[in-house]
Amino acid sequence: MGPLAGQGIISPEFDYIIALLIGIAFGFVLEQSGFSSAKRLAGLFYGREFVVLRVFFTAAITTVIGVILMEYFGMLDMNLVYIQPTFTWSAIVGGVIMGIGFLFGGFCPGTSLCAVSIGKIDAMFFFGGLFLGVLLFAEMYPVFEPLYHAQNLGGIFVYDSLGMSRGVFAALLIIMAVMAFVVTYFIEQYILKKPKKFNYEFITSKPYHLAGIVIALFFAGIVAVTPTRKDSIMKYVEHTISQKTMSFQKVSSVELTYLLLNPDNQTLYIDIRNPQDFEKLALPGFVNIPFESIMNREWEDFLGDATKKKIIISNDTLLAQKAIVIMTRLGYKHVYMLQDNFQKFQATVLQFDAAHSKFSKTEQEYIQKAGKEILLLIEKRKKPILEKKVLSKAKGGC
Repeated sequence: MGPLAGQGIISPEFDYIIALLIGIAFGFVLEQSGFSSAKRLAGLFYGREFVVLRVFFTAAITTVIGVILMEYFGMLDMNLVYIQPTFTWSAIVGGVIMGIGFLFGGFCPGTSLCAVSIGKIDAMFFFGGLFLGVLLFAEMYPVFEPLYHAQNLGGIFVYDSLGMSRGVFAALLIIMAVMAFVVTYFIEQYILKKPKKFNYEFITSKPYHLAGIVIALFFAGIVAVTPTRKDSIMKYVEHTISQKTMSFQKVSSVELTYLLLNPDNQTLYIDIRNPQDFEKLALPGFVNIPFESIMNREWEDFLGDATKKKIIISNDTLLAQKAIVIMTRLGYKHVYMLQDNFQKFQATVLQFDAAHSKFSKTEQEYIQKAGKEILLLIEKRKKPILEKKVLSKAKGGC
């Protein structure tokens, strides 16, 4: 079940079982929708049958609505969804080959399997040709490789290419689908029944058609104004910081110094600076979680322990405050920040200068000695390693 598996939504133990059940249901729906009939599938190219268009549009808008809403409510982490790279020329050539095969054979790869499963002989021949084509491509891959990887645009999104927001694009897609459903109904009426004028029985005599259109347009409005989860949280962060509605628990440089030299297993040390700064100088025991990565699900197990104290350091005090607001919003408990920024800690402890120190003589002696010990620890452990949970991106597709 892709990114939902093992994230508290679907248990990993039932992942393949649920996927199998959904696969069976998907195949059943395809067959019942007429996707095992080559005549019905090929009818799309001749303008006689539009069931393929309707089913694919329905699948597309259902997925779009589900993904946007589940991502907003934190049920789906889009960072764990693999975006297939776009290779322009191989996509064009492959699309032409598949289109010709679809037109002449009456099936696409998925629907051919659907037809094979119910014993369609033409589908068996089609699938045999599909198998030979895949085998030929694999054997001649070195020849096709330059074309296969030509003009790699990466994992791009259509809405980014069009210069619009995700929500607006999703809303327009839903509206386009509704228009396609209505227009294709009228085309079928004209081709199959040839009435003198278009009739509107699909609305007046079948209220569920009208209900479907209204529901689709309702969700179009919902997704149009639904921000990404990250945008929603960051808006909350900016409001919280500007209105000063949260108090921040802090530790001083001296307290942090003591904790570093007397570590315990009840404190997590988090450095939210960028990886380059962290590589140059990392305090012992600290784990680098760049500010931009705090919301990523890969850190849930590490940060989610409600019994442990979490101390954040940063070059920017305001950034540390934002990090605490984010972590609090995500449900993480007992989050503290360094009272001063990292540079101040470095100047106070690691580069101790008694001439400019405001500490007492006893404190000066302790800090000077502690700073040297911390520098020795830094030298021993230049690259702190966290065995964090590695989450691979979920792949899929038709």
